[in-house]
Amino acid sequence: MDFEGVNSQVYGGIYGPYLQMQLFWYRNSPIIGNSSNMIIRAGNQINADLGYDFYICGDGDYYGKSTSTLYKDLIYSGYDNGACTFTINSNSVTMSYTRDIFTFDSFDASLSQSLHICLYGSLESCGHLNIPLNIPSMTVSSALTIW
Repeated sequence: MDFEGVNSQVYGGIYGPYLQMQLFWYRNSPIIGNSSNMIIRAGNQINADLGYDFYICGDGDYYGKSTSTLYKDLIYSGYDNGACTFTINSNSVTMSYTRDIFTFDSFDASLSQSLHICLYGSLESCGHLNIPLNIPSMTVSSALTIW
């Protein structure tokens, strides 16, 4: 995904058993516009009234039609369901973002294995990401024999 003219990498997955999406973003350049207010838009439009699901690093969960009209998700669903850490060093910019998949509101439906994601700094950059489902499962053979 190209972000502010520099190639960057986004990768991640949905991990169990509590089904949490984890995304990691890496950019091989320390120069980035508006780094104090990184915004992530995950998924497609929820509906025409609510808009999209946004997360502002360091500030929390929002929804709205664009980054200029955002409303705190707590008002709608009563649940702030994500976390974001953002680090700039002398060589690169990295970000990790986690989000609970099942929060029992309309935003759940927009998350799947194929995810449309946008990052907003001083500019908007969007891309499509195929994220694997990594849910542990275990099979136990029965120790019981029936005759």
